[in-house]
Amino acid sequence: VETARLNLTTGRLSAVWRRGEISAHAIVQAISNLGYGAAVFDPEASRAQTDLEGRRLLRALAVAGFGMMNIMMFSVPIWSGDAEMGEATRTLLHWISALIAAPVAFYSGQPFFRAAFAALRKGAANMDVPISLGVLLAFSLSLYETVTRGQHAYFDGVCMLLFLLLIGRYLDHVLRERARTAARDLIAQQATSASRIAP
Repeated sequence: VETARLNLTTGRLSAVWRRGEISAHAIVQAISNLGYGAAVFDPEASRAQTDLEGRRLLRALAVAGFGMMNIMMFSVPIWSGDAEMGEATRTLLHWISALIAAPVAFYSGQPFFRAAFAALRKGAANMDVPISLGVLLAFSLSLYETVTRGQHAYFDGVCMLLFLLLIGRYLDHVLRERARTAARDLIAQQATSASRIAP
């Protein structure tokens, strides 16, 4: 490879290589080995993939928001420390919270789990690794506390953490897509040919 230039706004990599010494497939494979996705540029496929990722993030955000709002109804009575609440009632509320938090953790957490797994598989770590560990450990500890009739469970924290992180991830996705669209529009306005008028 003689030169390689990555445009972070449009997400496009331009590479120049010597024919016969390396192939485009080998470059794509080298990028994939680093933990990043790469494919031959196709504007329509790129736009469709971007739309698909945005819809996935929005669905995960909706599930996390729904779970977070509902789980608070069962967490507030436990937080209030009502002296009349017995162990059986508290355990029942923890089990209901677990039923709400389970789909939130394993569905809404997928964007983070996928990225963390891809990074770990390549022997690297990114910011999704501690997020995934935090979600899984908090859910597992809360489930253990529920099974052993413990006083404290953190299912509400799992849902809230995912909801807030997904808001940031979705806004980042939207802003990046707007920047890419603006860059694509500017590139489209460039002239592809010119006519020379002789004097």
